[in-house]
Amino acid sequence: MRPERAVILFSSLWLLCSVLTYVHPIFIEPTGDGFTRGLNRLGAALGWQAAASLFALLAFVTGVGKLSSKLLLKWISRIPGIIQLLLILFMIGLIVYLRVSKPAPVSEPPPKPRPIQYPNKLKAIQTAIRGFFVVDSSKAISTPRTVAVLGGWRLTNPFGKY
Repeated sequence: MRPERAVILFSSLWLLCSVLTYVHPIFIEPTGDGFTRGLNRLGAALGWQAAASLFALLAFVTGVGKLSSKLLLKWISRIPGIIQLLLILFMIGLIVYLRVSKPAPVSEPPPKPRPIQYPNKLKAIQTAIRGFFVVDSSKAISTPRTVAVLGGWRLTNPFGKY
């Protein structure tokens, strides 16, 4: 295979694998329970990234030695390798930064857990009923539209007799 075609082929395969790194895991159903749920997606993304790194290396090696006269193809062969190298350096730098940086000191202890407060059942019923009826807070039952009186609330039907 001619080096020009090899560079174009390896660069195209690098681009395809780089795109599949982000697209393919979206369509994988996450498996696992709790903390490990979805780690199968990470494995797929890292696999595509490894393939992209391989094709970037092949494009770089093919372009360095064989394309002495074609400057554009020489740079096309370098771009995948440079991007992959920057991505790897970014990940290493992020890991080192997170390991070296220290979190801010905590000035006060965390709050003590409070006892569980169960909601007032009457208040919950009143809140639920407000969504279905027009609620009037007067206690008199004087209109024909009145449906019921619940805990001091007069519930009326806005559409006439019930």
